[in-house]
Amino acid sequence: GFSPVVKPANSTAMLFFNCERRLLRESLMPRGIAPPLDVHEVVSKSYDRNPMAFVAGSVLPPSMWRSTPPPTADPREAARLIEAAGGKGARLTLTVPWAVRPYLPRPMAAAEIIRKQLAAVGIDLSIVETKSSDDFMTTLATGRFDLALAGWIADTTDPADYYEALFWSRSIGDENGSNNSRWNDPKTDAALARFRVQPSEENRREIETIVRDEAPLVPLIYGQSTVIHARRLRNVTISPIGILPLNDISM
Repeated sequence: GFSPVVKPANSTAMLFFNCERRLLRESLMPRGIAPPLDVHEVVSKSYDRNPMAFVAGSVLPPSMWRSTPPPTADPREAARLIEAAGGKGARLTLTVPWAVRPYLPRPMAAAEIIRKQLAAVGIDLSIVETKSSDDFMTTLATGRFDLALAGWIADTTDPADYYEALFWSRSIGDENGSNNSRWNDPKTDAALARFRVQPSEENRREIETIVRDEAPLVPLIYGQSTVIHARRLRNVTISPIGILPLNDISM
């Protein structure tokens, strides 16, 4: 008498590049790391059931905006950019959450796939598994990493809030934000301000273009929301950010 419903939730897992690190400061190296990443393979190791439904084509969860397919992996272009940036043979760290996150159901499996994919283009990743929530959050907030597997869970249904948490320069090291890339770019701040005033498709595309071209991070996986319901339940409405008002439910 019960039926499960599984769909993308209000969170996105991302691969963050610490743009304050010397090798990652210029966009050439992050742009080289992004092309060889086969996001489909990362997602397939994260979900057993219908994994392709959770491939992230944007940092915004599908509840906020229509998702688009991620770019196709391009190892040759990656190798060219990495060599041009002087990053061939680089040894970098990849920080991983201490436990399962809503947007990252199998952190170590995802990290191992990313390490394997980047090894193919000459980058040696050392996986650093954090020991606790405090350890993970402190590592991100203080920038003690090169790359990090992390994400963001929506606090509101406003895409402007989501974008600002990830890319606004004032969100660097802020516990209310998640600018783990430590991305400090006046052009991005200006684009965020325009989107805040006028959340149009044109202004959204401007932000997404900056993310694609400058590559402070790579969207990977949408979080999963699973709801089990019965026909006897009535007045069940789940908000876009996953809140279930139990006082409205009747049987």
